[in-house]
Amino acid sequence: MATRMQKLKVGAFLVMCTSLAVSAAMVVSGLYQRQGTPYSIEFNESVLGLYEGGIVQYLGVPVGKVASIYVTSNKRAHVEVFVNPEKVTLKEGVEGQLVLYSLATGTMCIQLSGGEQDAKTLPPGAMIPVKPSMITAVSSRVE
Repeated sequence: MATRMQKLKVGAFLVMCTSLAVSAAMVVSGLYQRQGTPYSIEFNESVLGLYEGGIVQYLGVPVGKVASIYVTSNKRAHVEVFVNPEKVTLKEGVEGQLVLYSLATGTMCIQLSGGEQDAKTLPPGAMIPVKPSMITAVSSRVE
């Protein structure tokens, strides 16, 4: 028969194990990850292959994630992104472009480039201008 002290020790052990498991699950699920600085991008072309949680790159370096995608009232694909300010500081003059991330899966990502060193820092929530994707540029020339 277990004594009262043994039952307390087992109970304390179970509480510690449960709290450790919950903490580990929260860290793995990303609850403690910082979201980053929000920006918006609107495309005049199809964003087929771009998904929420997709990658945002600056000069090929992953710097953020796609937060949401929806169609605006003027029939444009509106993309909300979060950019990690510890990886890059976006300056005025930066442009976004939809690029093919994986040919095998057809996954697209957003490639950011440009922005002068001496320019002002792009404020949070700003609209990033876009340039046509390679796919759109090639298809318009073929037509």
